[in-house]
Amino acid sequence: MISMEVIGRIFPRKIVRAVSSFLSMGGISIDAERALGSMIFYSVAFSVLLFIIISLSTDMLASMSKIFMQLGDLASHILGGILLFILTVLAVLIFVSVVFYAYLLVKIDARKRELEVVLPDFLQLAAANVRAGLPIEQALWRAATPEFGILSTEVQNAMKRTFSGESIQDSLTYLAGRFNSRYLTRTASVLKFGIESGGEIGEILERTASDLRKMQIMYKEASASMLMYVILIVFAALVGAPLLFAISYKLISTLAAIWMNIPQTQDLSSFGLISLSPPQISASDFKLFSVLAVTVTSIFASFILAVIRSGSTREGIKLLPFFLLAGLGMLVIFMAAVENLLSGLFI
Repeated sequence: MISMEVIGRIFPRKIVRAVSSFLSMGGISIDAERALGSMIFYSVAFSVLLFIIISLSTDMLASMSKIFMQLGDLASHILGGILLFILTVLAVLIFVSVVFYAYLLVKIDARKRELEVVLPDFLQLAAANVRAGLPIEQALWRAATPEFGILSTEVQNAMKRTFSGESIQDSLTYLAGRFNSRYLTRTASVLKFGIESGGEIGEILERTASDLRKMQIMYKEASASMLMYVILIVFAALVGAPLLFAISYKLISTLAAIWMNIPQTQDLSSFGLISLSPPQISASDFKLFSVLAVTVTSIFASFILAVIRSGSTREGIKLLPFFLLAGLGMLVIFMAAVENLLSGLFI
């Protein structure tokens, strides 16, 4: 039986290394080739099920067969089925890849935030251990207490590599690679430089911890000062835009109904300098446009809000479902409310 690792080996080494790096930063202990192979296997299995459902419940297979109609009935059905299956597999693979990538981004960002909250305190404790006379690897090991969460676990794993014979520089590089944090990467670089140059490690750790704490305070103050922008974005995306689209939809449907009720024998196409004409867009088309516009607005609003709150667009992936559901839900509510309020006002 073919294992998942064998299936995963069909991917180029560059993609496998990139996925391996993402899995490492996300704290997921699984081989990259196995993860990719599992994704391919389950995507194809789900595609077969989806292909059967589509073939039995829709006319997609007949539509695909029409493309090859000149080749005969049997050949057109076979080639149409193959084309539909390939398109189904591609669609499922793209969907699964996007979901898998989004999941990794959320995991990576969550670990990054958890790390950066406790990193200054950890460095401060490690600096105290160094000043007490412990070597850097022992200082980091003893500073990795349970209250520091995942940072303690990763530091202990990195220091075990040092105790097994690996250099402290390589262990720090491994530790930095376990998180997608610029703070930790720069801290590891400074420590490696200090170790190689024989600098005062305790002083380096204390200064780094102090600088990180100041940066976090400044960022919190900047985020607090932009509270009004957050309120404005949320209101515009979840209330303002759906309300305006609901009113416009009612206006278009009302004008269309009024124009249909005008007797065809009367010439009311112009009145002075004003030219009258029926709406150039139907109410159903505008409703579809409203749904698409609110969807796009919600997507951009979630990522803009994420940048304001956390400085990372990846946070927007977590906010995106809420914004989409809230935006589209408010659009439906406003359309129903405006319809009930103005149903007998003009007609």
